[in-house]
Amino acid sequence: AKNRNVGLLVGFILVGGLLTVVYRLFQKTKWQNKQISKALHEKEVLLREIHHRVKNNLQVISSLLALQSEHVDDNIALSALREGQDRVQSMALIHQNLYQDHNLTGVSVRDYFIKLIRNLFDSYNIHKDQVKLELNIDPLNLDVDTVVPIGLIVNELVSNSLKYAFPDHRKGTIRVDLTEADNALLLIIKDDGVGMPA
Repeated sequence: AKNRNVGLLVGFILVGGLLTVVYRLFQKTKWQNKQISKALHEKEVLLREIHHRVKNNLQVISSLLALQSEHVDDNIALSALREGQDRVQSMALIHQNLYQDHNLTGVSVRDYFIKLIRNLFDSYNIHKDQVKLELNIDPLNLDVDTVVPIGLIVNELVSNSLKYAFPDHRKGTIRVDLTEADNALLLIIKDDGVGMPA
């Protein structure tokens, strides 16, 4: 009986020691998880702030180009300033989408294209009754390194359509498709305007 009592006492001590070690490990893991969550939150806040500042800086550049264009009489120079302003705006929109959305790593391409092309329509004073826009965009979230060049390409091609495809208030349609197949993106931009000379 004495040996059994000693054995039980030793068993209780071992179990108590084991529970103490497990409890301390649990507390340590809990503290580490809290620190990781705090660091992750701080990183997200920092990323939002960076995207916000980049967007603001690009807006300042766009505003400076707009102010400069008020003092230019040459149509070619004025057109170049407007095109530069549109390009800067296309990049600013990406950063605006990133800091406003919860996803800091990807841009919703459909939302971005709608805003980008609407800005271009406003920039060239095109009414919705004159030129219609058709979008066929896969539900894609793309990273900044992919979206910036695509945005600039869309900006250039849609701008060209708005400038040259519909002279004398001609009515028509611009279609923008972006689809993904076999790990590749297919971008198609077309209009039913006057077309290019032979």
